[in-house]
Amino acid sequence: MTELTTDSAFVGLSFDLGGGFTPRFGIGWRQTTVQPNGDMTGGELRLTFDPQNPRDVQLRAIGFQGTVNHAGAVGGGWDFGTGKPFVSGGVIFPYLSGIVDFGLGGGQPSLSIGLDSAGKAEAPATVPLFAPCGAPDFPGTVVTAC
Repeated sequence: MTELTTDSAFVGLSFDLGGGFTPRFGIGWRQTTVQPNGDMTGGELRLTFDPQNPRDVQLRAIGFQGTVNHAGAVGGGWDFGTGKPFVSGGVIFPYLSGIVDFGLGGGQPSLSIGLDSAGKAEAPATVPLFAPCGAPDFPGTVVTAC
């Protein structure tokens, strides 16, 4: 197997560090593609909301690239509370993320730290290839006894 693509739903809780540590709940869908060496690419769609203010909803789409242990993320979305778009950048770890949003209609950048149920993506298992007796020795092959 050369790569493993996985789709998963997740739930999360994030805290806006610039706005009084306000909690936001989120749900989302993430797709990852992982190579045997652990390199990872993917994307996610996430809907977050403030439980104390039902009109404060954000929809975010991000793409990410890195490894199964950490990945850089860029994207953007729409803030229904302000009625304005924003761009995002940050880093994703298993179960943890740090994202900075930059409003495109003014306003200060907003840093949030998030916890979610999207754990560590799995790398595909590598299966050794068997070669006949006398075949050249290539990495990842197992030559049968002669």
